[in-house]
Amino acid sequence: MFPTLSKPARAIRHAQALISSVTAATPSDNEAVERWLLSSNVPIAEASADGRVLVTDEGFVTMAVVPALRIEIGSVAAMPGVDHRGVRGWLVIGLSGRAFHSRAATAHAAIAEGRTHVERALRLEQHFGSKAQMHAAVARSGFWQWSKFEDAHAAGLCQWGIESFLRRFGLWHLAHAAGGLPKAVLWAGGGYPRRVIAATVMRRQRDEHAFAFSMDDDFHAPPTERGSGA
Repeated sequence: MFPTLSKPARAIRHAQALISSVTAATPSDNEAVERWLLSSNVPIAEASADGRVLVTDEGFVTMAVVPALRIEIGSVAAMPGVDHRGVRGWLVIGLSGRAFHSRAATAHAAIAEGRTHVERALRLEQHFGSKAQMHAAVARSGFWQWSKFEDAHAAGLCQWGIESFLRRFGLWHLAHAAGGLPKAVLWAGGGYPRRVIAATVMRRQRDEHAFAFSMDDDFHAPPTERGSGA
């Protein structure tokens, strides 16, 4: 739609169209919003000339958000926004220092979805005991260990971020054709993809534990009496 513009500039154009379609949004207290975004580890890449739109680039998603149209529930806020491809959704911030992108229809649904994914991320860390132990387990795992899409969700990643990562690195078709990606590819992606590797390690450990438990049950089961017929 805007072939000569950068991703942030395209996102701004889409967000300005969003403002026009919803309401004449008034300028927001962007200083406070910017502090809120930074506390959720969301870097601000750019801003529109009138200050009504901020472009964020977090979790591989380039999104222009409209702070004046945000919905706040307690310490959590959902800001409506548009990515550089024109896809509308929400940026949810204030979730234990994390951010989340959602394509839910409403702000309340987006916040609920974000909370669910944050809980998954926390469960992942709890499985290993600490972030340091999780990172150590990732480093020890096999270089060609295969991660599935279910591992990405178990790591607390949003669907939007997963898709954006695959598109940004040209892995979309490969991942869908193969049903996932090996550690050798994910490792190069940095923090979020490495959390996927951690979720894969967790899944494999649980599978091995379940297998060992079932084998133990089989070993201790009483033998079937010989000669007992149907």
